[in-house]
Amino acid sequence: MPIQPTLITIPMAEHVSSYILNRGGWADCTPHKILERATSYEELHKWMSIATKSPRTPFPTKPKQSDVFYVVHEGISYCYIYINGEWKLVDAAPTWLR
Repeated sequence: MPIQPTLITIPMAEHVSSYILNRGGWADCTPHKILERATSYEELHKWMSIATKSPRTPFPTKPKQSDVFYVVHEGISYCYIYINGEWKLVDAAPTWLR
């Protein structure tokens, strides 16, 4: 299922689409098309790691209900909670605020 465009996910997808366009691939790439193709937040963060040249943070492989997990990209901390078998994006904030 595609990721919903929100005030948090659109800037994430903008990083990825800019990277793809600057490298000469997929000529009509847009943030919305990136969100349509991403099947999970983990996949979107994997793409962001490539685009921002930051270390990849793998999501936990055996999470439990209500587990909380943070991913950091370029000074922004993204908070997730594991609910009903999937990771849900809770919020994003500058790392210095956490």
